[in-house]
Amino acid sequence: MYTDDEKRIGIPIKTFILSLILIVIFILLLMWLLPIPSKSNNNSNNNNNSCSNGEVNCPDIPSGVTSRVFVDNVKDMKEAAISYFTTDKLPGSVGSSVKLTLQEMIDKHLILSVLDKDGNSCNTKDSYVILTKQKDSYELKVNLKCGNDEGYILVPLGCYSYCTTGVCENKDKKQPVVPTPTPKPKPDPKPKTSAPSCSLTVSGKTGDNGWYVGDATVTFKSKTTTNGAKITAYGIGTDSNKNFNGIDKYVVNNDGTITVYGYVKDSYGYTATCSTKIKRDTVKPSCNLSVLSGTKAENGSYVSNVVIGFASKIDATSGIAKFGMSNSSKATYNDQAKYTVKTDGTHKIYGFVMDNAGNAAACNLTVKRETPVKPVSTPKCTLKVTSGTKGSNGWYVGNVSVGFDTKTTTNGATIKSFGLGTSETYSGNTSYTVSKDGTTTVYGYVKDSNGYTASCSIEVKRDTTKPSCSLKVTSGKKHTNGFYTSDIVIGFASKTDATSKIASYGIGLSETYSGNTSYTVKNIGT
Repeated sequence: MYTDDEKRIGIPIKTFILSLILIVIFILLLMWLLPIPSKSNNNSNNNNNSCSNGEVNCPDIPSGVTSRVFVDNVKDMKEAAISYFTTDKLPGSVGSSVKLTLQEMIDKHLILSVLDKDGNSCNTKDSYVILTKQKDSYELKVNLKCGNDEGYILVPLGCYSYCTTGVCENKDKKQPVVPTPTPKPKPDPKPKTSAPSCSLTVSGKTGDNGWYVGDATVTFKSKTTTNGAKITAYGIGTDSNKNFNGIDKYVVNNDGTITVYGYVKDSYGYTATCSTKIKRDTVKPSCNLSVLSGTKAENGSYVSNVVIGFASKIDATSGIAKFGMSNSSKATYNDQAKYTVKTDGTHKIYGFVMDNAGNAAACNLTVKRETPVKPVSTPKCTLKVTSGTKGSNGWYVGNVSVGFDTKTTTNGATIKSFGLGTSETYSGNTSYTVSKDGTTTVYGYVKDSNGYTASCSIEVKRDTTKPSCSLKVTSGKKHTNGFYTSDIVIGFASKTDATSKIASYGIGLSETYSGNTSYTVKNIGT
């Protein structure tokens, strides 16, 4: 029976308490059955930065990967790779690895062509899988590149009880896709231009005609550039190819003509070359005299006029500038190559030679002339070239053989002895061979039955050596890549011949002897 209070309330108190207990039990049961999402999971879902349980095909795509299709493609590559790496294909030693590109996976029919969200093929070269042997397991890296999207996953593999092949995925350590940031292309810097330049100066003892008669020291006179750049490297040398060796002085200590170059490079990478030509000659020319013709008695005196001339007057470096002959020891340069003694007595005849550098040499020869007291015979002779190949301007380009053309005497006497050579000889030889380059005077000597002698001579010029010829860039703006960025002027670095000298020359794209000393390259190309 209900009390008056229970009737007044309308609901029995026991029934209400029982219902309340049942509701609490129901709520506790629901809390036990349904897990409450954690705060970290809520944040992850809000930021779309990770995948639940590490699955690559979850709806949450890592930062940098904007397509669900991309994530599915990574998963397909992973599964295809795991099925491929059976026991016989696993890397053996710790740290070793096996790699397959996406193209190789397609060729092996492990996977079909991989397309991005727009239906375009993914990069089959830069997309790949790599399986690496760890100490107690394996690590599989799956990298996919599709257009601007690129990312990879790292999957731990091993031989577990639930594996159906050699290795399978460690389900406790799955990894999400890790995006590879796409580098932003750097804008090309605005190209900077400049105009480096340099000049050289020379010090040393100078002679004549621009020749140095001692060591010549070459140094930089200036090294400049423009547009705010600075000279960062330089050098001096004899090679026309730039050599930034840091040397700022070069000493020319060998005779001859040499071109010395200066090289500069500025902070923008532009280079320039300057040059100067040094002519050095420190050796005196050769000077020798001999009797060219005259009738000589047995006592050594000449009984006729005596013609004296140069046996040699040569300078191999700067060349002969002037010469002369006189009966005075005072230097005389009268261009006379012969001197005739016409009066009796002892005569000392002098020869003088000076080269283009101003180096001078003197030589002399003493002869005695007397008038015979009784009639005498007068032997004579002439010489000729009997064989030799002749080039231009009277020069021979090979060995030259010289022989007698005539041998005669007068007053009933006969020629009793004779000879050929570069000094007096009566050896009886009828031929003499000139086998050295240069100008050689060959003499013939005859003696008749009265004891009188005479000599004759012939000058032979032989040159079998080609002249030297080399070219250089005399002006042009050259970049560090080796290309010139302006017109290029080509000139002679050297054109010399020590023997017969240069007769003609020229520079061009084909054989020419036009006398030009430079050629300008204006067309682009090689």
